[in-house]
Amino acid sequence: MFLNRYVLVEPIGQGSVAVVYQAEDTLNNRQVAVKLLEPSLADNRRAQERLRRPAEIMSLLSDAGVPRVYEAGTAPLGDGSALGYCVMELLTGEALDSRLARGPLPWLQAIRVAATIADVLTLAHAQSIALRVLGPTGVLLTADGAKIVDFDAAMVVVPAKQGRTKPLLVLKCVQSKPTSNSLP
Repeated sequence: MFLNRYVLVEPIGQGSVAVVYQAEDTLNNRQVAVKLLEPSLADNRRAQERLRRPAEIMSLLSDAGVPRVYEAGTAPLGDGSALGYCVMELLTGEALDSRLARGPLPWLQAIRVAATIADVLTLAHAQSIALRVLGPTGVLLTADGAKIVDFDAAMVVVPAKQGRTKPLLVLKCVQSKPTSNSLP
């Protein structure tokens, strides 16, 4: 049991600094995803920041296209160090890149995915948040629609001198071969 509340069921994802577990929130009786920093990195400030910043940014963006963050912070360990964690909405679906590997999306679904991404980017930019890198691996297609799930490179943009701001978005373009059924 983690934090006397979450029963870790099984690992469902692995990143460079953290492991994501499917878990049961015993207080609210719901399934959640718990992202835990690798214990070997508990004293690594950079690794702690790489876990904290995306959780903080996702919690600022209240939109159907962004996973809900229920809580994030650090949990004390027996050796006096602290382990970073993030508890969020458990999502099931398929990554956009995996889906595109099988061929183009039907045009109506493609429009819905693009509209969700545009909505999230608009909301983020209105709050001075830059995703910086957004590609098909960072978009999950769920039964409830597309969700942007990769906020690892996101940052809050601060105004530069003389009233100008730093660029809010750098797009990484992904190009695919046109097909006869790509458009309506």
